Amino acid sequence: MKKMMIMAALLLFAGQIANAQIKVDEIKLGTGVENKDIVGEATSFASTTEKVYCWMKLSGGSQGSSVTVKWYLNNSPAGEVPLEINGTPWRTYSFKTINGVKGDWKVEIVDATGNVLQTATFKTE
Repeated sequence: MKKMMIMAALLLFAGQIANAQIKVDEIKLGTGVENKDIVGEATSFASTTEKVYCWMKLSGGSQGSSVTVKWYLNNSPAGEVPLEINGTPWRTYSFKTINGVKGDWKVEIVDATGNVLQTATFKTE
């Protein structure tokens, strides 16, 4: 039992080390992703826009690292998307379906320990 507890603690500690070094080098908002980059980059979108994408370039992660993209509408949680990181640098994205919703949006990139690494904001009108 003691060996199992030590192994569990070591695995948890190793996961925290892997995630501790993650940095968001770039973050962009837009209407799509093509060829590993954002398209339709903006910070204000028509509410008729089908989806808004949050694209990011991360560094410092290793195989098995992860971040969570947290979406907020008018300061209320509107969704969470976990994303796995498999190298450095690593480009990835998340999107939110807007469906006519108007308001002030915030997107947070959060590491596995809950630290906010980067924030982006946009508006739908």
